[in-house]
Amino acid sequence: MKKISDDELQELLAIHKSGKQVIDLSYTDLSERDLSGAYLEQANLENASFAMADLRDADLRITNLSGADFTYANLTTANLAGANLTGACLRETLLSRAQLQEATLVDADLTEADLKWMDFREADLSGSIINGANFFLSAFDAWIIEGIRCTHVYWDQENAIRNPPDRDFLEGEFEQLYKSLPTIDYYFEDGFTPIDALLIEKTVSEIYRSNPEFESWKVIRLGGHSRE
Repeated sequence: MKKISDDELQELLAIHKSGKQVIDLSYTDLSERDLSGAYLEQANLENASFAMADLRDADLRITNLSGADFTYANLTTANLAGANLTGACLRETLLSRAQLQEATLVDADLTEADLKWMDFREADLSGSIINGANFFLSAFDAWIIEGIRCTHVYWDQENAIRNPPDRDFLEGEFEQLYKSLPTIDYYFEDGFTPIDALLIEKTVSEIYRSNPEFESWKVIRLGGHSRE
């Protein structure tokens, strides 16, 4: 693992931001560094260590993060859209409100990660480990979870309600339950009225009644926004 001083790191970040050169920090020890708000789009960070680093609001779009270590790191509100996180370690990582749409997390370890208010649309989590992760109010449209490994998860904000409550998921059970969800498109040609809200609530209640396995996904998406 390569070492780098704070001054060297800041110089490289400035060069990268200027567009003069795409930086390569692969196999570099960046643990416990303050990289909040850092611009790292398309950088090569393969197998770098970000353990306990502060990456809040960092721009990591389309970045190579395969094999990177983010154990206990803070990635709150970071943009990781399209990033390659194949085999990355994200154990107990703070990722709430981060963007991971179209990201690749194949075989990543997300054990006990904070994934609240996340955007997983079209992300590939095939073969990943999500034991004890919290998915409160996250978006999963068209995500890929083939072969995902999961003993239990949390859907509530406080990690108080274990799912399943008194056992572990069977092998392949999480995938079968959550690989897809029913989608309903509403078109309000004459504007949205209180009656429309009642009709939506009635429709969603019927979906839950007919499919109790969806009870933990109490999210209605209106115009791209989530509501509990």
